[in-house]
Amino acid sequence: MTINLSNLHDKLAEVFKQHNNIIIAVDFDDTIYDWKSKGYSCDYVLDLVKRCQKELNAKVILFTCRSDSHLDFAVKYCEENELVLHGINENPDYLPTKSKPYFNVMLDDKASLGETCATLETLLSGISKTEV
Repeated sequence: MTINLSNLHDKLAEVFKQHNNIIIAVDFDDTIYDWKSKGYSCDYVLDLVKRCQKELNAKVILFTCRSDSHLDFAVKYCEENELVLHGINENPDYLPTKSKPYFNVMLDDKASLGETCATLETLLSGISKTEV
């Protein structure tokens, strides 16, 4: 069975048209930060999320297993890299559901990161051409 990535793009484009934003859940370790300094380059994903914030008015939820001082480090890292967080493992206050974090798309190194990034790139390209 093949997954049709255009379906994801179409759904995201519809959300953007309806709400003038999208909500992105972002994992921290090995997605936007090289955990354990293994030499992974996470700059592309970090830059992509920042472009989504700028061009798609994206709201970002940090979706991580980190806690205590490790979570503090992650939040500080995001701030230092100009990534604006709208929630950490929970919804922003303006969303009605509290049962689980709500998002339109998730970026995680263990969850089809390449395909999701490609879909966001397509959406960004469509927005810049006003073809969403």
